[in-house]
Amino acid sequence: MPTTESTTPEPADRPLPSATGPLATEARPPRPGVARLLQIVVSVCLALSLGFLVASNYLGWTARTDVTKVARSCAATTCPQRVVVEGRGQAFQISGKVRVTPGDTAAIRVKCTPSCQFELLGIWHGSATRATLVGQSGKDPGPSDGLWVNLYGQVFLPALPVVGTVQNTLTGLAQLAWIFVLAQIVFPAVRRRPKFMSYEMTLDLIYVLQTQLLYLTAAGAAVGISTGWLQAHTPVLFPGLKHWPIWSQVLLALWVYDFVVYWRHRLEHQLSFLWPIHAVHHTTTKVDVFTTTRLHPLELMAGGILNMWVTARFGIGQEAASIGFMLYLNYNYYVHTNVKIVYPGFLKYLFVSPFMHRWHHANEAQACNKNFGVIFAWNDWLFGTAIHPKREPLSYGIDYEAGEVARDSYLAHLVYPFQVLGVRLFRRASALVKRRPSALNEEAA
Repeated sequence: MPTTESTTPEPADRPLPSATGPLATEARPPRPGVARLLQIVVSVCLALSLGFLVASNYLGWTARTDVTKVARSCAATTCPQRVVVEGRGQAFQISGKVRVTPGDTAAIRVKCTPSCQFELLGIWHGSATRATLVGQSGKDPGPSDGLWVNLYGQVFLPALPVVGTVQNTLTGLAQLAWIFVLAQIVFPAVRRRPKFMSYEMTLDLIYVLQTQLLYLTAAGAAVGISTGWLQAHTPVLFPGLKHWPIWSQVLLALWVYDFVVYWRHRLEHQLSFLWPIHAVHHTTTKVDVFTTTRLHPLELMAGGILNMWVTARFGIGQEAASIGFMLYLNYNYYVHTNVKIVYPGFLKYLFVSPFMHRWHHANEAQACNKNFGVIFAWNDWLFGTAIHPKREPLSYGIDYEAGEVARDSYLAHLVYPFQVLGVRLFRRASALVKRRPSALNEEAA
């Protein structure tokens, strides 16, 4: 991580003033009117989202999945069919008059109050433009035409990926709000003025939404296409792993994720062309759980491609890889949380604590290029990048090179890697221009 001469920071156990570190002193905040408008928009969206989350749990939400198996109870076409859908192998019994084959798309409704119940709503057969409604168990399906069928089959069913992404977003927001944020309030490691209703809080929430909604854009398509191409052109290293018990595959997936992220993270700090992309994650001077999602879209895309490709080619089953990734992601939220947790004794050599990861974000000379791990600390200790002082860091953030200061706004963060690239190209061009006259003078002499 590039550094320059640092100013004397203030102790982290006191509320920090409004201008702390290079980012706050040199960056220009957006106009008050724009910041206020963003706060209102995000607040309204959160209120509507939380309302939708509560309502959907009791009224049910719809998910789109694939049919994996179809079996009839007898040879006659009128006999009921048993349809199994992808995921946890949920099975439904429907009328024999419904045309359904493996590979068709199914729409199911999930209702949790608090135990979850599943209902099969419709089947999207082959390349049909609208869904066939499914009646209650053993009964005939609903009418094949009408306003509801057209609305469901042509509008609602194709939009289910969006609905699912919104649901995941709301679940993530609820998790952050009720678990980690509450822990930060009760057991804070660094006591400071709350971010609530501040522009920095608005920026954090924008990054939370970006993390969930990015894959609905062309960026998500690019990730899927790139991952598919890599998997199609690279062999599976250990095909037999998918036959291991699920718990052993999950543990192996955790190790693979953390090992890959350690080296990717280390290269992002030590390679000058990767650092401006990752630097967005280090722009905050108040490290907490929301710092986890403060990532440039390029880093999100590269991380998604690398993680999915490596685990799949390693030979780990899809279900185990998914469970392992969710555990890894939640632990990543945990180590960014502003809680006073320090692992004692040998535990600090095994696992990364929030205290240890805060030192990765510290703006101090001894913390430069240290503590890259997320779950397992032994990578840092083994490869000589561990640091575990007996005190909290004095400050967080970045000491920027001249001309490479990142303004504290979402749009400025998006263009920051290209800003740094332009500044460096200009420096090199200027250096070449300055050397050229001197070289001509030497030739003339």
